[in-house]
Amino acid sequence: MRKWTLACGFLVLAGSATAQEAVYSERVALAQPSQYRQPECKLKGGHFLVGSGATYLKSGMENSITGNRARLFGKAKEVLIEAITEKDQADNGAAWYYLGRTYLMEGDVVGADSAFTKAEALEPECVDDIGLYRRASWVVLVQPATQMLQTEQTDSAYPLLQLAHRIYRGEPNAMYLLGILHSNANRADSAIVYFRQSAEVATTLAEKNSAIEDDRNKSVFNLAVMLGNSGRYDEAVAEWRRYRSWVPDDMDAKRGLAQAFRGAGMVDSAQAVEAELVAASGDEAGGAAAASEDLFRIGVSAFNEKNYEAAVEAFAALIEREPNHRDAIYNLANSYFVTKDGEKLIATAERLLALDPMSEYGRKLLGEGYRLTDQTDKLLEIFKAIEAAPFNFEVKDFRVRQDGATFRGEAVGREARDIEGNAVAKKPMSLAFEFLAEDGSVVATQEVTVPVLEPETVHEVSLEGAGAGIVAWRYRATEM
Repeated sequence: MRKWTLACGFLVLAGSATAQEAVYSERVALAQPSQYRQPECKLKGGHFLVGSGATYLKSGMENSITGNRARLFGKAKEVLIEAITEKDQADNGAAWYYLGRTYLMEGDVVGADSAFTKAEALEPECVDDIGLYRRASWVVLVQPATQMLQTEQTDSAYPLLQLAHRIYRGEPNAMYLLGILHSNANRADSAIVYFRQSAEVATTLAEKNSAIEDDRNKSVFNLAVMLGNSGRYDEAVAEWRRYRSWVPDDMDAKRGLAQAFRGAGMVDSAQAVEAELVAASGDEAGGAAAASEDLFRIGVSAFNEKNYEAAVEAFAALIEREPNHRDAIYNLANSYFVTKDGEKLIATAERLLALDPMSEYGRKLLGEGYRLTDQTDKLLEIFKAIEAAPFNFEVKDFRVRQDGATFRGEAVGREARDIEGNAVAKKPMSLAFEFLAEDGSVVATQEVTVPVLEPETVHEVSLEGAGAGIVAWRYRATEM
């Protein structure tokens, strides 16, 4: 379940406006009431310049001539600023309240926010009234910004979202979208700030309105992702736990939490969550979410931590899904070798050699299986085959693309001897490669020749299979 809801392109983010810079927005000005509305809170007022400012504001709103409106709003600002700066009205909440409303009539978001912030501190009972003006301005900024993001107009959307966030912080939308934009621009610290803000706002709102729960969940999810990606693992653990308290079965969250646990050095906790991922891989619903690369990573981590039982579970689950996954089979065989499970080692080593028959190490694993099960005759046959092999084939790289795959390996020449130690004549060999789809069907084939090699001589094998859906490979080896 992917939480990123917008695939915004990368962009260079402009610097935010300062309080001294007047940022005008026609959208904001047009969103204001067409008729003057008395404050819904009780203001102290008191000074004649403050009263004059309110009168100029009212007159401007009720005047239909554009030039007159601008002049009246200008006069309102002039007398209110004079009252604040020259007439000792800096502590008068009414002066700041009317100044904030005047700034909004001009579309000056930065000025309005600064004035309203002062008014809210001086007249707390006016917070709700001011919030109405703040939100109305916020709406006409967030809505077009969202539409711009949907059409990848990120350069145009970003300043609108900045203004929206400046004027109103009571809902998470602008904060969340700013988090997405900063994340896409590789500004992790800023993304974390905005995701944290949207998470806290949405969490508070969701306590009373279940419709906000999805916004809350996405915000906390992305906050946890960014914290983990930034190496702030302890914080990431806390946010993943918070998210999972609401969405306990989210496989992406389990994966993120396990990685955060490991980063924080909480190995036991990581292993417990990884066990849940492995268990879910067998479920039809959970299997799609518990990706193959997760199972492989979990298996490798468990093996390196000597938690071989967990390693076996992870690699076996992956092979159940992808029967020709050579590296998973290889690692599962090593897990059985370490745990001395001879019978399962034999079965797994045989599967490995069916894909990679010239692997000397694969043959040695099969021989160890025979030794653990006291199958002396078969152990001798494997020993003979190893000694007589003209080269050892080593896999170096396998990568899949949407339209094909590439394979790289090396044939390393070796002494070929019989059981008595006598040299065995070597011949060139043909390796017939098959590139396989998930269901085992052959998508593409390619054949290469390995010449007779002197001991330790390296012969590189580079192949490319064309076709969609390739996930694995195998080859057959025959003398020429």
